[in-house]
Amino acid sequence: SGSLACLQLLREVLGVRISLHERRPRQLNRGVAYSSRLSRQLLNVHAGRMGLFSDDAEGFLRWARNGPLPNAAPDDFLSRSLFGDHVHDVFHAELDRYPGQVRIIAGEVVSLYHRPVHGHRLCLSDGSWSDHDAVVLALGNAPPAHVPHMAPAALRDPHYVEWPWRPGAMAAIGIRDEVLFIGAGLTMVDLLLTLDEHGHQGAVTVLSRHGLLPR
Repeated sequence: SGSLACLQLLREVLGVRISLHERRPRQLNRGVAYSSRLSRQLLNVHAGRMGLFSDDAEGFLRWARNGPLPNAAPDDFLSRSLFGDHVHDVFHAELDRYPGQVRIIAGEVVSLYHRPVHGHRLCLSDGSWSDHDAVVLALGNAPPAHVPHMAPAALRDPHYVEWPWRPGAMAAIGIRDEVLFIGAGLTMVDLLLTLDEHGHQGAVTVLSRHGLLPR
């Protein structure tokens, strides 16, 4: 969201100067959703409708055909990592068209102050700060809450994975471990495919309040 907001502003606001803050440089242009490098974690929208701009719905499909997937079809569900590559490529190509207008800052913003005369002040965890006329919050996916009423010992157990998108979060699961998924949504499907891609052979149980699976 931050990357695309940046590109839209460059196109629509003449001479705009942008600072793009990212506390996890590995996720720049990708966020949580498109950072995965696993081939079986797929987009849930057809490739022919995943263009970055409203006037170019097939932009992603055209990029795929001109590069890694010459035979891609409009109704294919392509990998999320491939879409992350596309966003990265388009983002940096656009920045080349607007030299000097965008600063990419690796750091965590910890506070934001409104200043009546000088706009907004951002303060980073390293003590640095910067002033801006406007601020766009593009915070991505927040970590999930813990399951209610879990015992403190369970929360501390290395086999309890509270935030599965954290790098290395699934490493504690052995190839023959029995796994319980709490929730049966799209995240469960992604992680089930992840386990399968890693050769997991243990039993898997899915716990759902409604007993339903995603269509």
